[in-house]
Amino acid sequence: MLLLGLAPLVVLGVAFALASSPPATTSGGGGASEAADAAAYAAPLRLTSIDGERISLPAGRPGMVMFSSSYCTTCFVSVNFMTRYRAEAREPVDAAFISVDPGDSPDALADRRAGLGGTAFPFAIDTTGTLAARYGIAALGTVIVYDATGRIVARVVEPSLQELRAGFREAGVR
Repeated sequence: MLLLGLAPLVVLGVAFALASSPPATTSGGGGASEAADAAAYAAPLRLTSIDGERISLPAGRPGMVMFSSSYCTTCFVSVNFMTRYRAEAREPVDAAFISVDPGDSPDALADRRAGLGGTAFPFAIDTTGTLAARYGIAALGTVIVYDATGRIVARVVEPSLQELRAGFREAGVR
């Protein structure tokens, strides 16, 4: 009987979560919410990678940042697409992988990266746990694509290579 009484609350909670969550992508069309997204700019990332390099993005050119963790195994398919896109792009684009789990392990991230054959972009851990909130990240595997001015042009969860290409076209990369 108690379960029957809780069912409407669960349905309302799920409906509220779906209504208030950000859309999977924000490039294209031109609706009212996209006008608000067009004014969104990538907050500066200032982190140290798991290899000890300083990450400072955006850096005056188009780029992408994946917000995930070492344990999101499906996210690493999109990391491969990020690597492939950077190799095919006609101009340099920045990229970074940021674990939004402050307790994530640098060794676990390094193992994941090595399992992919390595990547040419940095991996880091947000040890303060603030970036997910700052960027409004609601799902692991979210990739933010921004243009040379830092304006966010796409937000996609676990993007395909085609979705990355579309995001960078929106960013002015041809």
